[in-house]
This record gives sequence, C-alpha cells and structure tokens, in this order.
Amino acid sequence: MDVDADREQHWLAELRGGDEAAFRQIYRTYRPCLYTFLCRLSGRSDVAEDLLQEVWLRLAAHPPEPRAGLTLAPWLFRVARNVFVSYLRNRNLDSNRLGELDVFKFHAAPGPGPLEALAESESVRSLEQALRRLPSTDRQTVLLVAAGGLTPAEAAGVLGMRPDAFRQRLSRARARLAELLGAMD
Repeated sequence: MDVDADREQHWLAELRGGDEAAFRQIYRTYRPCLYTFLCRLSGRSDVAEDLLQEVWLRLAAHPPEPRAGLTLAPWLFRVARNVFVSYLRNRNLDSNRLGELDVFKFHAAPGPGPLEALAESESVRSLEQALRRLPSTDRQTVLLVAAGGLTPAEAAGVLGMRPDAFRQRLSRARARLAELLGAMD
C-alpha cells in the first residue's frame, strides 16, 4: 500500500483522541483491500462483511499507538487474519476444506465486448476455484500480497514469520496455484 507513514501516524494520533474523521479516512483507505482479502479467504461475501466489521470495531476500541516504524496496513491485516482464524475456530470449520464451499460467485465487470468479457469471466472463475483449492496457509500467503497489496516483508510480519521464510512460502504457494491453474486448463 502506498500510504504515507507520517499521514498514518497522524490518523492514529487523531483516532486515539476520538476523532471520527480520522477513522473515516482509515476506513476509506483500507476497506477495499481488507474486504477483498477476507472475501477471498473465507469464500463468502456475507462472512467477509461480518469479519470486516469486527476489524473496524477492534480498531475503534483499541487503535495501535502511533510510533516510528508502525505502518497501519500490516496491523489491520494481522487483525483481519486473526478474526478469520477465530471465525474458523468458533464455527468448527476445517480451513483446508473451505474450498469446497462454492457459494461465492464473482461477476465480471462489463468489458469492451462479449468475447473479452467471456474470457475474463472464465479466467476469474478459474483463479477463484484454484484459490479455494489451495490449503489455507497458502491462500493466506498469496492473498496478503496479491489482494492485500502488502510487501512480502509486511506480510511476513502479519503471519509472524521471518521475511526470507515468507518469501519461500510465497514462492511455493504461487507454484501450487500455477499447478492448479494448469490442471484446470
């Protein structure tokens, strides 16, 4: 994410002081990528909305202290991931079988023409199916970088890993995703 660290520090300081405008700014900045992350992680838009609300409640109740080196995106994605893990635990869902849930449908945006729209729709559908088939750890790894827009170092922090270990996991996850996409063709 390309958000100025000084601006984030200002937002956090204002938020800790009870400034609603700072919360709205954080919300506008990070909602799209957090929603996409949770939506693709859970495979359900209704679950993603519920989990996202919990993320915002936690931010409002206990915003992190502004300090040098703190960037908000990794903090928010860590909270989102933890909320998702809690959801799985509370629902007694096996996260590796989540790909079997085929309730979330993506609709291609209107494109230049019907053939282009059909090709894009098929590509999106194939990618979504392959993502659902990935083990949960691989899906989280890919989505933090691809949907979340985090750098590998930031994503490593979200998962509590060393950056070099995360890069290896990301490489393996991308390879598995490519295998799944290749098998679907």
